[in-house]
Amino acid sequence: LVRVYQFQNRHPQLSIMIFPTTAVFILVTVSSIKQGQASSEGYVLSGNDLKCPYEDGARLFRIEGQSLSSCHELCYNTHGCKYFSLGVSSYPGVCMGCSQETVFDHHRGFTAYELIDLQNFPTPSPVTA
Repeated sequence: LVRVYQFQNRHPQLSIMIFPTTAVFILVTVSSIKQGQASSEGYVLSGNDLKCPYEDGARLFRIEGQSLSSCHELCYNTHGCKYFSLGVSSYPGVCMGCSQETVFDHHRGFTAYELIDLQNFPTPSPVTA
């Protein structure tokens, strides 16, 4: 007998399947882009309710009035930007970019993404005296 528990009220994307053995499988489903799955745009979903950290050196910018596409472009065109987060229901349109060293802050209403298609910025030439 397999039992399936779904948490539609609090966690609509979470299901737990319990088999007669001791194995437990947790299934997470996300609509549109799944976590870790590449989009055709050059980024993957890192997680929901996550954003670039507040008052942290890893945050490279914070700009209001952005869409998912424009936020992605801002990160792609910013040297050192590896992740970006966008306010969806909380602070809609607020875009933040952050570096490789990011540890996301939990913040309901934001969605975080990871760039998988990085721009190759020119390496500065060494300074000669």
